[in-house]
Amino acid sequence: RQHMVSHWELLQRRREPAHPASDWAKHGGKDLELHLYYTDLIDLRWLVKLGRKRGRLPKWQDLPSEAKVPLGELRRSYGGWGLPILALSYPWHSKHHPDPQGSQLQQLLPLLEAVQEVLDEREAVLKANLPPAQADGAPAHHLTALGAWDGGKPLTWGVLWDFGSLPQYGCKPGDAGANDKYSEEQQADNKIRFKTGLSKINAWYVHPRVWTVLLNSTIPPGAENDHPYCGRGWCIFERAVSSHVKDAHCLLAPPRPPEKAVGRLGAAPPPPRVAGWALIEAWNAKERDAPYSPDDFNAMMTAGVKDASIKFTNGTDLSSIVEPNYKEGFVSAFKKENLTLNYVKLRWQREQAERLARALLWAGNHGCLALQHLHLGDNHLTDAGAAAIVRALATHEGTRHLRELQLDDCSLGDDAAVALADALHELGGGELSTLGLQGNAIA
Repeated sequence: RQHMVSHWELLQRRREPAHPASDWAKHGGKDLELHLYYTDLIDLRWLVKLGRKRGRLPKWQDLPSEAKVPLGELRRSYGGWGLPILALSYPWHSKHHPDPQGSQLQQLLPLLEAVQEVLDEREAVLKANLPPAQADGAPAHHLTALGAWDGGKPLTWGVLWDFGSLPQYGCKPGDAGANDKYSEEQQADNKIRFKTGLSKINAWYVHPRVWTVLLNSTIPPGAENDHPYCGRGWCIFERAVSSHVKDAHCLLAPPRPPEKAVGRLGAAPPPPRVAGWALIEAWNAKERDAPYSPDDFNAMMTAGVKDASIKFTNGTDLSSIVEPNYKEGFVSAFKKENLTLNYVKLRWQREQAERLARALLWAGNHGCLALQHLHLGDNHLTDAGAAAIVRALATHEGTRHLRELQLDDCSLGDDAAVALADALHELGGGELSTLGLQGNAIA
């Protein structure tokens, strides 16, 4: 059904583009527009209402039309440091429903409410500056991007939650939302939609400005599938591709519960209220994986499946979907022009440094590395780890345009300095203009 995709592309060419001052345009939303043909994003405000009623997410077949966010609403919305899109990485709690008790929605609800509060505040500011012509009913033209309210619907985000974003199959007999309400042709189209969306799922997680939540908390008692997040094949894939080039603000995870504080009289003081951006920042993921090369990723996943530490519900997913999806996501992340890799304060050690070096080598060998800025400060890389990285940088033409290398406070000594000097000699100087080495024990 290639004609359907071609028709979508034709419609996009005719559609008025996002305003260049909008967050959608500034943060690369256009790269994702084609994916909205086969993947629905769920309205964040609709999810907040559902969560407050302690409901559970319906499958795609049962999702009401008002729960889906159209492209126009995304283009006019506000995303802060990122796009107005939130992608979930989470474990399914049962075969037929990922969140049968609604516990994951409840865990996510404070974050969704914080985003809604930010949007409400933004909307109030825009309405306060409403121009007189607009108040008289003048036609809107993406005025939210220009700092004025356009009189449209309340600002919202789109949430990628696979159960509601893609058609679902394998339902139990008699389940609400079974496919019998669709004609054979519609069912065939839905299967194409599902397969295409699943095969391109990496695009959402790998995008540097799509907010991504790693919902890696403890599985609730009584769950049909209690295998932890860190042992789920799909979760490992999503976490890995989300760690490649994601903006530091846009990778989120549930905050650890604070330690109980005790006052003078032995009573714990009430915790301060945290909301809006402060709550979103509290969810900021303090750790992320060093990127795996596709070869390293395949080896790690294959070994985990073999010793049963990593599990897939469908045994063929690894080879047929996950491995090619990971490779495609890796290539798309590292081949971007003017690439900046920001891996500061991640507590990486020699192992992570050497893994990054292998990833850079793989990218260079496959012609998909255009690195200009590499920030690695405040990591315990050691001489051996740093030497592996700089040798990888000196190997390929893809790093000839490297302009900045930050290695401040990386536990480096003279051996790393020698390796760095050799690498700079190999690069022939290149375009490197900034080299950070402060806070290291280099003689």
